[in-house]
Amino acid sequence: MNVIIHALLHVPLIRDTLLLSNYTGKEPELLKRFATLSKKLWNSRLFKAQVSPHDFLQEVTRVSAGKFKIMQQGDPVDFLGWLLNTLHKDAGGSKRRNSSMIYSAFQGELRLDTQFVTVKDELSGHMASARPEFDIDREIKSAKSPFLFLAIDLPPPPLFQDAVAKENFIPQVNIYTLLEKYDGTSAQEFAGHLKRFKCLRLPPYIILHFRRFTKNFFVEEKNPTVVTFPLKGLDFKDFVELPADQKASVPTTYDLLANITHESTAGTTRDKANTAWRITLRPPPSDAGKEEEWISIQDLIVKKEQKEMILLGETVLQIWERQDLNFSLLREYDLDW
Repeated sequence: MNVIIHALLHVPLIRDTLLLSNYTGKEPELLKRFATLSKKLWNSRLFKAQVSPHDFLQEVTRVSAGKFKIMQQGDPVDFLGWLLNTLHKDAGGSKRRNSSMIYSAFQGELRLDTQFVTVKDELSGHMASARPEFDIDREIKSAKSPFLFLAIDLPPPPLFQDAVAKENFIPQVNIYTLLEKYDGTSAQEFAGHLKRFKCLRLPPYIILHFRRFTKNFFVEEKNPTVVTFPLKGLDFKDFVELPADQKASVPTTYDLLANITHESTAGTTRDKANTAWRITLRPPPSDAGKEEEWISIQDLIVKKEQKEMILLGETVLQIWERQDLNFSLLREYDLDW
C-alpha cells in the first residue's frame, strides 16, 4: 500500500487538489485523512523527517472491512482499484466525466468490438493455429467503456532457453509491442469471443497495469519478462482514434511519472519475507542543464536511482503524465507547504 500512496500523492492534479482542500464538513473520513496525509508529506517544515500513514491506513482497514490491513502485505493493483473508486465516491463523484479529481486525472474512454468465434476447417484455408481475425461479413458489436487504467498482457516466457544464453536468458519486450492490444486491429480470443480495443479519449495521466502474475489450481506464477520503455516521449497516437482534423492538435505524448516494480526470489512470488515492492518517482523539474535524479522508495529506504537501472526491474504498474501538463494549482495561490 505504501507504493500506491506515494504514486497517487505525486500526481500533480491529485496532490494539488488535496493540498488546497479544506475538508471540515461532513466529508467521509477516508478522504479527510488522505488529504491530511498529503499535507504532511509535502510539508517542508515538519519537525520530523518521517510521516506516518497509520491514521489513513487504519481508516482503510475499517472502510474495506478488513480486506486491506496495516500489518499484511497486499496486492498494489487491487488496492489501487479500490482506492480510486472509493476516493471518487467520497469526493462526490458520479458517472459523469470529470465529476471528481480521480476522473479528471485518470478516466479515459475506449471502444470494445466483439464477435463470436466461428470454427473453420483446413479446407477453407483457415488453420486452427492462425492469428484470430474479425470477419467483416459477420455482425460486430461495438460498445464504449470508460477506464481508469489500461491492462497490458505480457507474452508468455519461452519454454526452452536459447543454448547460447543458457541460465542468463531474460526475455524482453518493447512497450510499443504490448500497446498494440489497443491499436483497434489486433484481436484476442476470450471465451468464444473475439475482442479488440481502441482508445477514444486519453486522460491527462495514464495508468498501465502489466499483468505479471498468473494463477492456476496449484500455484501462482510470475512472468519474468522485462519491459523496455522510454522515460520520456511515449507516443500513444497509434492507439487512440482521433478525427483527421485533430490528429495534429491533440497531444498524445507522455512522460513517465512513477514506476512500481516487484522483486522476489525464485519460488517466493507472494512470500512477504522474500518479496518487496519498490516505486521509482520522477523528480520535480530541475534547473536547465542539470541531470534528473530519480528517487527510489522501498518501505523506509529512500535513495537516488540511476535512469539506466529503472529499465531493469519487473514492472507491474506505471503512471504516465501528458507532456503538455506543466501547470500547478499551487502557483495560483502562492502557497508554501
